[in-house]
Amino acid sequence: MSCEGSAQGAYLGTFNYGDTYDQCTDLAVAAGCTTFMFSSSYPVRGCRCCDDPSAAGAHSLWSLYTVQCASPAPISVHGDPMFKSNGTGTHFWLKDGVLTPLLLWRSSDGNHTLELSGRTFAREATGDQWFKQFIVAVDGTKLLDVAARSEPRAHEGLMRVTRPSESKLPAGVADVANIDVADDRIKVEANGVFFEVRPTEAAKFSGKAAKAHYEHLNVNFDRGIPTAVGASGLFAQLAGIEPMLASTKEMLVRPAPPHKTLTPAESRRLFLGKPVHHVQKKATIMGERSKKPSQEQEHSRWHRQTDQ
Repeated sequence: MSCEGSAQGAYLGTFNYGDTYDQCTDLAVAAGCTTFMFSSSYPVRGCRCCDDPSAAGAHSLWSLYTVQCASPAPISVHGDPMFKSNGTGTHFWLKDGVLTPLLLWRSSDGNHTLELSGRTFAREATGDQWFKQFIVAVDGTKLLDVAARSEPRAHEGLMRVTRPSESKLPAGVADVANIDVADDRIKVEANGVFFEVRPTEAAKFSGKAAKAHYEHLNVNFDRGIPTAVGASGLFAQLAGIEPMLASTKEMLVRPAPPHKTLTPAESRRLFLGKPVHHVQKKATIMGERSKKPSQEQEHSRWHRQTDQ
């Protein structure tokens, strides 16, 4: 079977004798082909997409193959923070307060690189972290900047959203991603990668003030991360799309919390999410300050001086 003329799609490259359709399958997946044609007898003729399999005709040398890709599992990144996929949760910790690349993938035309990065904030006494900010960029140009508000005022939303005007963006960048902003969520879609950002309270705290103080952002990939978009980075490694680097494995180890001895009152304030102010007491060293002598000591010293 062969797709000829208008039924034939993109040319995926030439192969060597001994190569099989498996090598062509990887290229077809990357190109988004669901059907491709390959000649096992003459692999040097190349591998080609078939855009209209219904128009394929009989051929003695070419064969048609259908790509069947399992839908990627949904992913949620929530809490402090937890990467959850296929029912398995993996804790990871980032450098607090530093914007960190989380996921990179290419645009549908292959000419641009998209990047999702995030910044966390921490509860100092325990080391617990939450996402405070997410940024979506194309080729280094920022398309979206969203941050959670801590204790927002009544007239403010739960998120602070910043987007550049389209006129200030390089040509073609604005069309790379579709971004839909609402009061309680933000949806982003670009080349099959779809995710949603939502603000949420810190449920682990009992006090209303503490929940608001630790307001943070969660991100969900309801359609998972596709394998055919060249995904890389922390989220791609946690999803099993690419091998996990040593630097990523280090992020899976919980940092040691700072060693501080808290009073019962300070522990209570910490549980309620209130700041703890450590007061450094001044230490008085014995002999550092001379004490005022008593009258008996002064009288005794006077007698010693007169006797001499």
